[in-house]
Amino acid sequence: MNILFLNSELLKGLKFPAFSSFLRNVIIFLIALPVLFLAISFWKNESITESYFFATIISWAISNVIWIKYIPFFKTMRANIISYKNLFLEGVPLMFSSSLIYLMIWTDTLLIGIFRTEAEVGVYNVAFRISMLLTLSLMAVSAVAAPELANFKSKNDLIGLQNAINKANRLIFWTSLPPTLIIIFFSTPLLRIFGEEFTEGNIALILLVAGRFFFSFCGIRGIILPMIGKQKVEQYLSLGIVILDIILNLIFIPLLGINGAALATMLTLLIWTIITAIYLRRSININSLYIPFFGNFLSIKTKHKNAKG
Repeated sequence: MNILFLNSELLKGLKFPAFSSFLRNVIIFLIALPVLFLAISFWKNESITESYFFATIISWAISNVIWIKYIPFFKTMRANIISYKNLFLEGVPLMFSSSLIYLMIWTDTLLIGIFRTEAEVGVYNVAFRISMLLTLSLMAVSAVAAPELANFKSKNDLIGLQNAINKANRLIFWTSLPPTLIIIFFSTPLLRIFGEEFTEGNIALILLVAGRFFFSFCGIRGIILPMIGKQKVEQYLSLGIVILDIILNLIFIPLLGINGAALATMLTLLIWTIITAIYLRRSININSLYIPFFGNFLSIKTKHKNAKG
């Protein structure tokens, strides 16, 4: 799977966002589901792990075929060689940041399991998974925008970079708004699909969706900091956010249960968005926020320097 994801990221860097997103987010499940269906139908065996393993191997093989077919790999010459030292120094902070994000995703579930009941863990997990639907737009737009942002940054074209960020965040915001409203207004019917007892997660779902929507105000913040060489800033910011999330969960879960966990997540995402936006504005004079009707208030007042400036 790691090699499959590596192929996906390489395709993204070479401006094949559709293939990249397909390999990372779709192909494994597209293969695993029919395999699992066949296993249950013909062999009466719920071979979930085996089906997922088989799908991962086939997906990896398909990713290699895509490489060979569409990328002139064997005709490519190396123009620059990145030393292993630099690769390590730049990669470790990113690895640490990603690990912290995974920890943050599981923090509320683990703490609910400690302070509350197993039933509440199940209800919260369903609400959390539904709220994650709002990240689909973020992932899709980020996959398309990342190569363009990298191109502007390599040319030190901060005006072009700002325009690209504005377009990406605007698209993320407006594509996130409809599903946000749908989930908020129909939260109870959506949860009832999984069982009547899951409707208890109604308020938690609304809070989680609100947090995800706040995050869309600064949608592609996650790829800007590493792209401008601020991997360590991203690392320290992620560490601070995870600590904040743990503290808020420890405060709110004993008091409010799953609603407290959702509130902690919402506040964490909101604070994360604000801190990142402030840092980008003060460090490189980039506005990473998009809030409709506040364009004049958020716009950068001074002109960016060009490459020679």
